[in-house]
Amino acid sequence: MEANPHHYVEMAEFGLLQESDGGESSTSGWGAVSNLDQFFSTMYSYYYSKGLPTMCVTGITNLLTLGFTIVLSTCLFALVDYAALLECRDESSCHALGDYVTREMLSRYPVRGALAMCYFALFFAYWAWSAVSLALSLRDAAEMHRFFVERLGVSTRELQTMTWHEVVERVVRLQESGEYKIAIHRRALSAHDIACRVMRKENYLIAFINQGILALHVPVPRALARALRAGRAGRAAPDG
Repeated sequence: MEANPHHYVEMAEFGLLQESDGGESSTSGWGAVSNLDQFFSTMYSYYYSKGLPTMCVTGITNLLTLGFTIVLSTCLFALVDYAALLECRDESSCHALGDYVTREMLSRYPVRGALAMCYFALFFAYWAWSAVSLALSLRDAAEMHRFFVERLGVSTRELQTMTWHEVVERVVRLQESGEYKIAIHRRALSAHDIACRVMRKENYLIAFINQGILALHVPVPRALARALRAGRAGRAAPDG
């Protein structure tokens, strides 16, 4: 069967192609990949996490851990009577846990309660943002899972022992076959192209630092700088 050169990668999240009702690809109304950096970065993230199930478990676990930490730290800050707790030294001076952890602390110390509520609101907003980010990343991962299974022929189990080089080779072969192309500004797709897309931000950051565009030094007062240079010169001078 002759390959159709107009077939592009099918992933709706990245502005990709869709399938007709019959299950075969159709080029009508299809567009190229709108963000190759995001596409290849998601592909590497999916590979690094070893599949969609691992990403789901890790993301949800981290989200639950963050929520538990926020609630626990808020309670410790707002509801614990530390003055009474510090008086607990032996069985006769200690009381039940309910005597040290009580809601009365909020009314007894209103400023402390207000700070605790601000703390909780701030970190709850961060937790909500993390939850939304997780949902979006899992949506992209689900599309990438479909791409790996249907187009690259890589199951989640096979991915556990597969190297990144092997994944890149399959993507390059898929592009070269003409059967299922990723829309880029050149006909050929190489491992170098994929690496540049995945590490674009890191490469820019390294270039900015090397060219001195980002000054990552701590400002030192002139007097202290002169003293440091004088001390360094004295240590470097030969004895005698």
